[in-house]
Amino acid sequence: MYKLLILLINIPILFLLQGCYPASVVSSAVAVGSGAGSIKKSITNFRTDHIRKKFIAEFHKTNLEREKSGLEPVDLCIAKRSLDPKWAQEDAVCCHLPEDETKACSEKKEQPFDLKAGKTELVNKFFKSSNHYLAALALLNKSLGKNTEAAQIEKEIEYANNPGIDEADRMKNSIKTANEASKAIEDDLMNDKAELSAAAKAFYVQSLPQAVKGFIETVNLAPVTFKMINGIAANPFTAKREIGGVAIITPQLPAYIKTIYSTMKQITRKAKAADIDIPDESKIKENMLKLAKLLKLPISKVKEDEMDL
Repeated sequence: MYKLLILLINIPILFLLQGCYPASVVSSAVAVGSGAGSIKKSITNFRTDHIRKKFIAEFHKTNLEREKSGLEPVDLCIAKRSLDPKWAQEDAVCCHLPEDETKACSEKKEQPFDLKAGKTELVNKFFKSSNHYLAALALLNKSLGKNTEAAQIEKEIEYANNPGIDEADRMKNSIKTANEASKAIEDDLMNDKAELSAAAKAFYVQSLPQAVKGFIETVNLAPVTFKMINGIAANPFTAKREIGGVAIITPQLPAYIKTIYSTMKQITRKAKAADIDIPDESKIKENMLKLAKLLKLPISKVKEDEMDL
């Protein structure tokens, strides 16, 4: 492994030791200040950035070749440490290295993220979210007279809770079902003028507690989702090895979360139009704003959501 690291390091270093710096680097230094110190600083910054970019390109290329050969990938943080200890120290993800090698990590607020533990938390929170949300969609479809669609969603819920099926496959199927079923009833939920019969209202009323639970669990799912995405992106080879197919499914979750955010607004709007009481409305409002901020929606959009609720 260390021979490989030396090879990775030497490629960009040898290139830069030739002393070839773009004219733009020197000219920008001169523009900032005419002193030799300004020029030296600009050249140093260029050298550091260039080395790191070249190093990362070679690192991923080499790891890909190792994977094809059936070899274990090199840890990115160890590779960074071998090039420049400070580079590893700048990355909170690299705090799993020995403390004496990355002392700066102790000063970081963000702790190293454990992908395996994160996966357990993610999977548990996802199925709490999707089971309640899909149950709500099934009842909403019955309220809208779409009994065939409701029966299909109920079958997908059974599939999602079958422990004999790979959890990544179950997650993938639940995400697909939630997204498609939400889209399918979008027009019906937006049509506030269409009246619901007494029987339809009964189903709608039954759907609301499930929808609220599903929505709140989705808000709880969001933080670990973004942490997992960052952890996976930091070292995709390690992530694939440690958490398997969940590493591929996790990047799909933000779209799933946004779908539930949007559909929940439509569900509450339809309920108000039909004079149906909404349970835990203040809690929905609180979590709607929280999720809007987590999704980094524009401030105007957040205020709009607050007014709608």
